Amino acid sequence: MNTFLGAKRDDDTARQIGTEGNAMPSFSEPSTHKLTADDGTSVRQLAASLAERYQSAESPDFLADVTVHAHALPFPLRRFLNAFRLSADESAVALISGYPLEDGNIGPTPSQRGDTPSLSPTLADDIYLMLCGALVGDVFGWATQQDGFLIHDILPVKECEYDQVGASSQGTLHWHTEDAFHPYRADHVGLFCLRNPLRTATTWGSLDLSLLSSVEIEILFQARYTILADDSHKREHEDWRGPAQGALDEAYRAREATDRKSEKVPLLRGHREDPDLCVDPVYMEPPIDDPEAARALAALTSAIQHNIQELVLSPGDLFIINNTKAVHGRQPFTAGYDGTDRWLKRINLMSDLRKSRDARIGAASRVIL
Repeated sequence: MNTFLGAKRDDDTARQIGTEGNAMPSFSEPSTHKLTADDGTSVRQLAASLAERYQSAESPDFLADVTVHAHALPFPLRRFLNAFRLSADESAVALISGYPLEDGNIGPTPSQRGDTPSLSPTLADDIYLMLCGALVGDVFGWATQQDGFLIHDILPVKECEYDQVGASSQGTLHWHTEDAFHPYRADHVGLFCLRNPLRTATTWGSLDLSLLSSVEIEILFQARYTILADDSHKREHEDWRGPAQGALDEAYRAREATDRKSEKVPLLRGHREDPDLCVDPVYMEPPIDDPEAARALAALTSAIQHNIQELVLSPGDLFIINNTKAVHGRQPFTAGYDGTDRWLKRINLMSDLRKSRDARIGAASRVIL
C-alpha cells in the first residue's frame, strides 16, 4: 500500500509553508485536567464500588447505567469533559491525569489481546475509562476488531511487530484517523494508559488550514479519494474470542465488499474554515488517474506532518482524541513479552449511536457489523 507521508511538494503547493518548507509549526495544545488528590481518591472509590456491583464494564446492565453513574464523578472532571465535548473547534485532544492507578493490582500485560481472566483485574480501571467516555459519547465496538469487545487491549503481539495495527511495536504506527474507511467511525477515541515502561510516545496532530491553498482545500472537499479498511479489521487479524460466527462472517464480507467497491470520498467535510478531517494515508490508494487530487493529498499529509507532536502517556493518564479533528499514531518500541510491556485500553465513542442502527444487530447492541 502506498503512502503519502512525508511526500515532497512542488513549489506551488509549498508556498504556504515557505520556499524551503521549513516554517515553524503552528502547534495547538491539548486541553488538560489534573485530578486533585481528593478527586483521585473519590474517583477510585467510585470505580471500586461499581466493580463490586458489576461483573464487567461491558455488561448490558452496566452499559444501561453508565451515563447515570458518570454523574457521580467529581464536578470539575465532569465540567472539563463536557467542555471538551462541546469545543470541537478549539480542542482537538484532551489529557486527564491524576488517576491513582495501582500497578500491582492490574496483573501482567497479556501476551495477546483477550488473554485476561474472566473477572478482569483491571475492572475498576475499565469502569473509570467507561465513566469518563460516557460524558463524551456512546461507546461502541466492531465485530471485525478485537472480537466485538468495546474495550480494546492495545499491547504488543508477536508476529505483528511491523504491522500497521495497534498490536505492532518495532514499526512506527503511522498517524491516521481511527477507522477512516467507515462512515460510522468514532467521533472520539479514548486511550487509557495502564503501563508504559519505555515511555513510548503517542503521536498526534491536527490540520492547520493556513498551510494549504484555497485550491487544495476545495479539491480535498471533493469525493476524489479511496480509503481501504485497515488491517485490524481483516480476517488475518481475527482475534481469539468472538461473537456468533455467522455474524462475524457477515461483517468480514461487508468489509471486503467495501474495499472492492472502492467508493471515493472527500477528506475534508463540513465548514470550509473549520472542516472535519478524515485521512489514513497508509490505507489510501494513490489517485494516479487524478494528478490534481494526488497533489492536494500530498499537500494535506505534509501540512499534518508539519504539526505532529509527541505525548508520553503515564499510567493513569486518559488521552481523548477528537477523531474528526486530529490524527494519532505511535512511535516504535522494543517489546519484551515478559508481562511488563506497554498496555493501553482503547474505547471508540460516537456522538449519536442511533445513526449506526442499520449496521447493528439490535437497537441495544453496541457492535457494528
